[in-house]
Amino acid sequence: FMNNGECCTNCTRIFVHSSIKDEFIDKLVKRASELVVGDPLDKETYIGPLIAPPGNVDAHLKRVAGFVDRAKVSPHCRLLVGGSVQDDYCFEPTIFFCDQDDVELVQQEIFGPVMSILSFIDVDDAIFRANSSEYGLAAGIITSNIAHAQKVAKRLDAGYVWINNYNLSPVEVPFGGRKMSGFGKELGLNPIDDFTQVKTVYIEAGGAETI
Repeated sequence: FMNNGECCTNCTRIFVHSSIKDEFIDKLVKRASELVVGDPLDKETYIGPLIAPPGNVDAHLKRVAGFVDRAKVSPHCRLLVGGSVQDDYCFEPTIFFCDQDDVELVQQEIFGPVMSILSFIDVDDAIFRANSSEYGLAAGIITSNIAHAQKVAKRLDAGYVWINNYNLSPVEVPFGGRKMSGFGKELGLNPIDDFTQVKTVYIEAGGAETI
């Protein structure tokens, strides 16, 4: 929900092991319900107005609401908290539990304070499902087994993978996505190549023949 959900790396799909699903949902819903929505100038506010293009102030708000409204009537999505527009172009933190991966809410980039929770039993299946998206910017792993997390991170088709934290991007570390999430990197040393023009000059030190 950082930055009103309008952050390219925000975690919008969460795969939770079935053994902790209910406990996780209870805690997450409670936390989301506590987030203050409203005036961005108020220091207590966590969720403010969504971005708006000039001349069409509610365009993006309607787009986010459209995703949520369609999910509400989907047989594969269950609303857990939120789901409504509030005053001053704000959208309250919204969480759905979905029992299928191919629903619109799970597959599309909403760019708003909307999250989908999905459960899994087998890690290999979770990795396959996580990679079954046209996007591949970022992913996160929360676990007590760091060695196993490193193996999973190698298999995730994402340009940036966090382990036991999220949305931390030091300027020294390359940042960028895969698939439809773009190509190339920013930050770190990698972007230097993107801003460099390479010229090749070939000098013949011996005699040269012309044809």
